[in-house]
Amino acid sequence: MTGPDGDASDGVEQVAAPPEVSVNGLVLDPDALPPMDLRSGYQALINTIEVQQEVIDQLLQRVDELEEKRANRPDAPKSVDWATLTGPERGTAWRKLVRFVEGLVYRYSLQREILPCWWQHGDAVEELTALFSAREIAYDASADAGQPVLWHDMLERTRSRVAGALSSCRDGHVPHAMTHWMPDDVRQQLNAAINREGAVQAEQQG
Repeated sequence: MTGPDGDASDGVEQVAAPPEVSVNGLVLDPDALPPMDLRSGYQALINTIEVQQEVIDQLLQRVDELEEKRANRPDAPKSVDWATLTGPERGTAWRKLVRFVEGLVYRYSLQREILPCWWQHGDAVEELTALFSAREIAYDASADAGQPVLWHDMLERTRSRVAGALSSCRDGHVPHAMTHWMPDDVRQQLNAAINREGAVQAEQQG
């Protein structure tokens, strides 16, 4: 039998092969594919994942650039580690920390949370030192614009931990009504402790 186009036909209807389907260059078996509505949903998901991966790659690149920029600056802020800090640098770090804590107390009205005896509590000192170091880095010229927001999130978490560390000093250690946050006698004790520690470090190095 001859078909309408003149070709020979055995009388069996010819079925056209399904169109080739590929996703991201990978050729798939049409019979194994899900329905068209699910297929479009899969493709949309793939597109979303690709966009998210591009954003992640850009963020990682930005972090690498900031770290490289900071590493190439000898004056870039660094974290304070009391376990390794010795000599005059230790006294300098203490004075910077004292100025930071006092400014923090008045700026954020933390007089009842950070008690004036904070420097006598090792855990409170470590918490506030980490907060100080983080702020130095967050407000550095090379820092990302979003770092100050992250620092304030850290401040909120640190406040509760410092308050817990100082909770044992709330019964009679500090007068209930304070004219000044740090009384003169407590400030003198703090300055004397810093001077003693600097002298001890100098003797050990000598």
